[in-house]
Amino acid sequence: MVVAVGTGSKCLGRNQLSMDGSKINDSHAEVLTRRAFLRYLYHQLDLAKSSKKSIFSYNLEMHRYQLRDNITFHFFISHTPCGDASIFPKDVKFSRPKESISNSDDSVGIKRTINEVEDETIVYQYNNLSQRTSDTRYDSMEKRLCMESGESIADSSLKEFNPRQSLSQYQASLSDQVLKWSGKYRDVYRTGAKCVSQTTQDPHLPGVNYHVLGAVRTKPGRGDPTLSTSCSDKIARWNVLGLQGALLSHFVYPVYLSSIIIANCSYDKTALKRAVYDRILNIDDLPPGYKVNEPLLIHTSSTFEDSKAAVTKRYNDECSQRLSICSSGIIWTYDNVCQQQVIVDGRRQGFSKKNVTSPKARIVESISKNNLPITLRDQELITYNNYKVAAVDYRRARAKFFERFPHWPHKPEATEAFICDSI
Repeated sequence: MVVAVGTGSKCLGRNQLSMDGSKINDSHAEVLTRRAFLRYLYHQLDLAKSSKKSIFSYNLEMHRYQLRDNITFHFFISHTPCGDASIFPKDVKFSRPKESISNSDDSVGIKRTINEVEDETIVYQYNNLSQRTSDTRYDSMEKRLCMESGESIADSSLKEFNPRQSLSQYQASLSDQVLKWSGKYRDVYRTGAKCVSQTTQDPHLPGVNYHVLGAVRTKPGRGDPTLSTSCSDKIARWNVLGLQGALLSHFVYPVYLSSIIIANCSYDKTALKRAVYDRILNIDDLPPGYKVNEPLLIHTSSTFEDSKAAVTKRYNDECSQRLSICSSGIIWTYDNVCQQQVIVDGRRQGFSKKNVTSPKARIVESISKNNLPITLRDQELITYNNYKVAAVDYRRARAKFFERFPHWPHKPEATEAFICDSI
């Protein structure tokens, strides 16, 4: 079943960041989908606390909730994520997957457009995060997808590289791959995401030497640079810290993706694996429950009907004007409370400037202070940041992640210093 969907293409510049928690800084579809998924997790946690049917069960020994054994989550994306996963040779002949994942009624979601920069054009994309209970047919299909392609998820042309190096050393080893491309390909797919400062920058040379590989990147802004990392980087982060984030980690064990499914589009498995998994391989000594997660990577032959190519063709058949990008984003959650919301300029649509700071105007649901978990007891918690810092295990895992990515951009502390009466 589908539990969360996100649409969006906007990202706030650093000068537009909110100091009161009333704005969402990054409204790219993958990020909004994950936010919608957080609403779903909060709803399921509420059900569990009320002794109702839920995806969570309580661990008496560890005093936290954990996913039931038969619950897994799968992330469908209609186009490769922006950033490092989007950089691969253009002229490679992609073989069609041996078996497709067919669409069903459960996969029906909300249409949306996203400004994924690929050769400076607009890509139409669809994201949803779906929950699937254990299914023998599905599990065997996953294995066949790997076996029939002649490789397992662990196989890669990057085996010769040693990711257990510093990030700069790892990137240097990846430059050898670019040299090999030079003799085979004319160009690479390009991303609009920019390398973070104090790291090796894109040379912007013609052909395959336009980009460096393995770099942490920030999403482009219109004049005002952003501090939001690319979707490739954020997915890599979720593969270490989990999807649940700092606040929910007070209550639940980390929640990881079991698979990432890319629709029929320009795609390279090596690039996706490099971006979301290979770069994080040397992260170790994580707190209990945390790990370096390796999701199954699947490329389906199913074409999303609102993909870039499909929509462009339909639009050109009907109108000669240029397509414009939708300025709003949409999230949908299977939570039986407020299933759909529209986001404009980082804020929920329908609220005026007079009440944007009220709790009702915020996207994240709150949880009462009653029955606080161990990590929140006997502490003076006033600001949003106080609650996040109190998640000790999450902060330890976060610190380990940033040891691997020392130049990861951070937003000003003031953006998390607003008063938060509850989470």
